[in-house]
Amino acid sequence: MNPDDVARLHDQYVIRTAGPIAKSEGKVMLREIERHRPRSFIEVGTSSGLSTGLIAHMLHDNGGEHLVSVDLNDRYYRDDSKATGFLAEQIYTGDRVRIDLRSPATSEQVPSWDETFEMGFVDGSHQHPWPLLDTLFLRTRMSGPMFLFHHDLILYKTQPTAPGVGPKYLFDQFPESHRTRYQARRGNLFSLDLTLGTDRLEDAAVEAFWMPWTTLRRMGDEQHDLLRGLLSEHYSPRVVEAFDKSRALYARPPQRPKPSPSASTSASPSASTSAATSAGRSPRSAVVRRARAVASRARGEVRRLVRRR
Repeated sequence: MNPDDVARLHDQYVIRTAGPIAKSEGKVMLREIERHRPRSFIEVGTSSGLSTGLIAHMLHDNGGEHLVSVDLNDRYYRDDSKATGFLAEQIYTGDRVRIDLRSPATSEQVPSWDETFEMGFVDGSHQHPWPLLDTLFLRTRMSGPMFLFHHDLILYKTQPTAPGVGPKYLFDQFPESHRTRYQARRGNLFSLDLTLGTDRLEDAAVEAFWMPWTTLRRMGDEQHDLLRGLLSEHYSPRVVEAFDKSRALYARPPQRPKPSPSASTSASPSASTSAATSAGRSPRSAVVRRARAVASRARGEVRRLVRRR
């Protein structure tokens, strides 16, 4: 496979609205795979399977044998009629590289597997701290060059809000000696060299955990216990402590119940506060509404006085 092949296949199969890797990013990945020649590769975030199929082609000519791709969903998130990764086997039709699509599956399961991976690509949830957690869990089963691509470093710049800042937080905390940012697509792709010592990796992880979490999916107690257990098994207590304290600070609280249709209201401050609380709204929000009503009446009175003059 050469760079022109990457561009040709990308043009043929890309789904423009799905946030895939760019042609220029694919060419960077080809160059690094040619340099490291991994036998095994793992991808987090299969989606349509575009990158999966391209990576399989890259491995084919560079000693690759096995490609595992995991995704939280077993159906393609933009079209439920299609299976996750449906493009992979359309793009790569060879038999030298075995493509293993695993869904629903996440990086949380990787530490329990009896296989290792020499290179990887993370393009799953970009909300912090998921890129960090993906990295920590994949590292437990990586060997050889231990080379990990990450996608969407600049995603946070293009969103109305910034939940997709996870790759940026991770990149910033990693030592410069073990991170590389590529020029492709305005610097959207980077890689981490996970051969750095465990102490230095944990330094980066602790600092990253303390950055404000942006996950929109609340981490429930059961999931927290699972993640905490994996971190406790593979990393030191200081990493677990940073995870625990950060989660307590930043993880979203449970959604409040919607107001009951039968919830009563009253003109008195105490009654309206009580009703707001029972309906699932905070007392503060009731006070704010009353203040706005008073301000509105005051503005009306001022206008009447002005007209009289």
